[in-house]
Amino acid sequence: MLVASVASHPPVGLSDHVTIIFSVAIAFEAETAQCTTEQPKITRKYQWANANFDAMSVYMYSIDWMQVIHSNPSAISMWTEFLKLL
Repeated sequence: MLVASVASHPPVGLSDHVTIIFSVAIAFEAETAQCTTEQPKITRKYQWANANFDAMSVYMYSIDWMQVIHSNPSAISMWTEFLKLL
């Protein structure tokens, strides 16, 4: 892979981080005989307007958050675990 160009742009919204636009030059061989159709990814969408917030509060209070945090030292693993708990 080769980065062909990099440019910074203004931040999105009120963020203090700039937006980076870049181009990557890659080489590949197109072989139509080996093309496959991938299934679309299923996205879970929560219906928060219909949520039972009292039950969610009871459930969230029942979780041992210190154990969850201790078992997931990185932000990515913590976020993944949090999504599992939902």
